[in-house]
Amino acid sequence: MTLIRRLLRLPPVQLALYYAGLLLVAMLLIWLFPSLRRVFEFDLLQESPDLQQLLTPSNEREGFLARPYVGVRTLLAATGAVTLVAPIAWVYMVTKHEVRYDQSLVHTILMLPIAVTGIVIIV
Repeated sequence: MTLIRRLLRLPPVQLALYYAGLLLVAMLLIWLFPSLRRVFEFDLLQESPDLQQLLTPSNEREGFLARPYVGVRTLLAATGAVTLVAPIAWVYMVTKHEVRYDQSLVHTILMLPIAVTGIVIIV
């Protein structure tokens, strides 16, 4: 019993369990709500647009916000960015525990992926 407790206290094991839990939660949500699968489809790749369509000005085509599931995709991307980067902040805090760590760096580690995700979605 003590061996299992010792193993569970190791940071790599905790990270592996964290990511395994995230994967299980995602699989459970997709199983419970099958319509979520459509959110992850790459509709742009399936259409295989030709060069002329890509060169058409955006005001003549369907707008970004008119695409299906934009809000859900944006929410999932921002949530995914935070959940995937949170362990990085934890590792930083654990490794710098004995000396005082910079709290603003932890905030930056957590907020930067959200900002980058928002920029990527807009672009």
